[in-house]
Amino acid sequence: HTPASMPPPAPLQPQIEAIFNDAQQSLAKHRRCAERLRALQRKADARAFAEALFACIACVLPIFKREPAAERVVEFVVRFLTEAGEDDAGEQDELIGRICLPLLGLSDARDKAVRFRVSQLVGRIMNAMPEEAEVSDDLFVAVEERMLRRCRDKVPVVRACALRALFRLQDPSGPSDAISSELLRMMEHDSSPEVRMAAISTVAPSKPAIRGLLSRTRDVTEAVRKHALGVLREKVEMRWLTISQRAKLLGDALADRSPSVRTAAVELVRGWLRKADRQLPVLLKALDVASYETAAERVVAALLRDKETAGLVGSVAADWASLAPEAVLCLRCEVEALVAAADGGTAADEEARDAALPELPPFCKALQAAVGTASAASEEAGGSGVANYSLVQLLRLCPRLDFADEYGRAELEAALCALLKTLSIGDELLPLLAAALRAACGGEDGRFQRIVQELISEVDDPLEEEAAEAGPSSADALGADERLQAEQQRMLAQARLVELHAEVKSRVEEEDFDAAAALQKEAAALTAQLAALPASRRAPEDEDALRTARCLRLSELLMRTPGLALGSHEMDLHADATFLPALAAPRPKLRALALRCLGLRALSDGAQAAKLWPLFVKALAHDQLPVQLAALGACADLLLVHSPAALLPPSAAPEPPPAGAPKS
Repeated sequence: HTPASMPPPAPLQPQIEAIFNDAQQSLAKHRRCAERLRALQRKADARAFAEALFACIACVLPIFKREPAAERVVEFVVRFLTEAGEDDAGEQDELIGRICLPLLGLSDARDKAVRFRVSQLVGRIMNAMPEEAEVSDDLFVAVEERMLRRCRDKVPVVRACALRALFRLQDPSGPSDAISSELLRMMEHDSSPEVRMAAISTVAPSKPAIRGLLSRTRDVTEAVRKHALGVLREKVEMRWLTISQRAKLLGDALADRSPSVRTAAVELVRGWLRKADRQLPVLLKALDVASYETAAERVVAALLRDKETAGLVGSVAADWASLAPEAVLCLRCEVEALVAAADGGTAADEEARDAALPELPPFCKALQAAVGTASAASEEAGGSGVANYSLVQLLRLCPRLDFADEYGRAELEAALCALLKTLSIGDELLPLLAAALRAACGGEDGRFQRIVQELISEVDDPLEEEAAEAGPSSADALGADERLQAEQQRMLAQARLVELHAEVKSRVEEEDFDAAAALQKEAAALTAQLAALPASRRAPEDEDALRTARCLRLSELLMRTPGLALGSHEMDLHADATFLPALAAPRPKLRALALRCLGLRALSDGAQAAKLWPLFVKALAHDQLPVQLAALGACADLLLVHSPAALLPPSAAPEPPPAGAPKS
């Protein structure tokens, strides 16, 4: 045929409509429909094809409901515009501009359906474009301007689609980037959970974005908390968070009231563990178990509930004798979990529990080593969290031990008694030591009571052999000026060590390990300087105050022990020998301890309560603040146990008027 005899080309509009009609019926037809539409595009004029295609796309704009046919049309349009061969890449980029710019012109329409479909189509197209796509600057400027405006739309689904359209335009490295700021604002303050979740998915990782994501893990909506944890698992590396952020995140998420959020938190822990090559000590060190025990304990408990990771906890716990904080924590958590499973469980559970429990002789050896480490650390600068942590974990484990070995039980009992008498042991360890001693007594409350009373007597009046063992100290050989100078140097060095330990902890949390290493070197030098100084000589009045305080604290622990009833004569002996004399002590701390002990004494005896009530009231009115607080607590406890009529003195009754007196 000659060109003059060829039939005229068929109109574009009906052909494209036929293709769209097939595409809206099934997703399976999209590939073939895209090929037909691509072939039609190659034959037609670019401008005419774009106009005809836009006319078909416009048919879906007034549909607000997410009907399957409309969603299939949107999917087909996005696929056709963003999937093109290398030969058609330039024409396709031009076509995207000719479709998106008219769409953006409708973004301010009064119809919410049109605003929704425009935001949805533009967002899907922008995010599905290949990385090498070349789009005009006019299109990028228009998308940023119009979609930022739609981020303030009154319809939540429009806001969600608009912010997704801004994903590829944000610049998280720029502190003044308008898009990043808008995404963070919507993530934090938008009233719709759907919009907050969309912002969580869209925002690029940066320091402000990570802080925002962490705050969304405590969102009021369960779905948002769960979604934020999933995004943190996929986009954020553990090393990007500070130690405090990791501990806060896992501690809160693993204790969430929602099971689905707790499950998402466990998945986050598993993801971090996989990235650490399944090295559980690495993960626990990243959480700083000594400073954030609760979070680390919840992580270990979650891993123990999973059969795949429970073995990792057991392998770390096997190295508990090294007194590494991670190992002793894993040991305690594993033993507690196995003991709970063995109560009412099967014989296999009991065997697993028995296999995990440490033997008493090596446990006593490790306990003594932990005490020595903690004592050495306390001499440096008022205590070390890491050193005390291992000791605390071992003491908390004591009630779970098997005391069938009589020799080991006696050895542990002797070690605990020696620690309770040692004045250098911190008061915060006394409740743990008392609980461990009671467990070592095998449930014999009479034996436990007798041992503690003997300890009180020995602390109050030490044996001459114990006092003579220390002998003359090196400080006794120095003159007054030398002792004063040494004490001044010691005080300055200890104060600086306290500051250094706080700075080291802060630098570790910020993960500035070079600065932390330099500070630790300075701390080591100060520690050596302290060791070279002559030992300080404790004043006799300080020694007496420490012994009185230890006696009062042991008495308080004894009276607070549940299920333990002391005889009235024994209580009177303690009151006469220790409690009442301490009320006249010049130190408010001792007077407060004495009042607490007297308050506990009065709880079990109404007559003693009525007798001591004026003392508590007087201390509450006239003594110093620590003593007033102790007196207030005692008064509150007594009013809860005894009736006010039994405690308060009877008020004087008014005398009747004489006979014949005029009435007022």
